[in-house]
Amino acid sequence: MISPRFVIAVSRIAEVSGLSHLVDFQVADAAKLPFEDGQFTVVWNQCSLNHDEAWLREFNRVLSSGGRMVMTFEIRGDNPDEHSDRWSLPDILNLLQDMEYSVEHAEDITERDIEIGWKALDRKLSEKEEEFTRVFGADWVRKAHEEFAGEINRMRQGR
Repeated sequence: MISPRFVIAVSRIAEVSGLSHLVDFQVADAAKLPFEDGQFTVVWNQCSLNHDEAWLREFNRVLSSGGRMVMTFEIRGDNPDEHSDRWSLPDILNLLQDMEYSVEHAEDITERDIEIGWKALDRKLSEKEEEFTRVFGADWVRKAHEEFAGEINRMRQGR
């Protein structure tokens, strides 16, 4: 759930960027958006999509005819756990096509995110391992490396 604090933060970012006159941020339930049908030409969802068809239906409802929907979110990947609450990439493509969308681009960026995220953190930790060990101790450093490796494995498994 989006906290009102996030709206305050993003409003400040828009202000500093000189864009505040172009945006209006609100906290709302994505399954019951407080907007009129067809009100937007673009619906953008960045890394917060709940794997709930009600969200997609609401995005579709507020999107104008010919509008664009852009989404990034965690997918199930090749995880054989069919009970996962996450969609696989083919799942979301099928849902969108059933809603009569044409999909211009769909890509699993898990490996890219692993590389620029967890692996990059692990490399930085390794580069300054002596310093981190001195400050936090060897046990903390070992656990951090293990946690980074665990996150990489969980991402690859779509968990």
